[in-house]
Amino acid sequence: MTENIEKISKIIPFFSILILFSSIIRNFIFYQYFGININEYIGLSEFTLLFINDLAFYLISVLSFLIYLPFIYIKDYFRKKYGEEILRFTNTKKIAKTVMVLAVINSILIFIIDFPLDIQLYFLQTFIIAFFASLLLWLDKSIEFSKKYSLIFISSLLIIFPILKAFTDINNIKNEKPYNEIIFNYNNKQIQSNRSFLFLGKTNEYLFLYNKSTKYTEVFKMSEISNLKIKKI
Repeated sequence: MTENIEKISKIIPFFSILILFSSIIRNFIFYQYFGININEYIGLSEFTLLFINDLAFYLISVLSFLIYLPFIYIKDYFRKKYGEEILRFTNTKKIAKTVMVLAVINSILIFIIDFPLDIQLYFLQTFIIAFFASLLLWLDKSIEFSKKYSLIFISSLLIIFPILKAFTDINNIKNEKPYNEIIFNYNNKQIQSNRSFLFLGKTNEYLFLYNKSTKYTEVFKMSEISNLKIKKI
């Protein structure tokens, strides 16, 4: 048991680095589309917090892995204790088959139903995780097989879905559907975001608004901004 805990604890730093890496890629893709090299506007201390905006994605991915692993260990324990010939887990395979079918059907339905793109992405991620976990149960391989491919799968999710989220956010901005509205004073003038002047995001030192009419991104220094108000739409 102690050995297993040590193995899991070694995975945590790996996940941390992977999450940081995927967050950097996600932010780079998003801001680069609007003509901003985000690396020029962000401090080193902020890099470790880039994942905050996509926290739900990372929690779903990592928690699904942490929830699934104990089941693998419990399954392996009972097989070693009572014998593989006795415990074939036939009911588990039936349940896994059902979940796999439902996951595929639901993945198709979310693109038919008119959900917002970011909500579709959340659902798709959940269904893909459910499908993969059920596939491992249905294959009913050894614990090493499950551990190996679970790690590869979750690692892939941690890279792929934040990148997809970047393109989803870009699409929302292009379709005049930002996540937040913003009002602030700058050089004795009140500036407010709207359908043609869209709030992209901010760092500790800069704030970015995209002018859809001119196709330019305007950069404001936070040190020169006052009475900043942000409202989630």
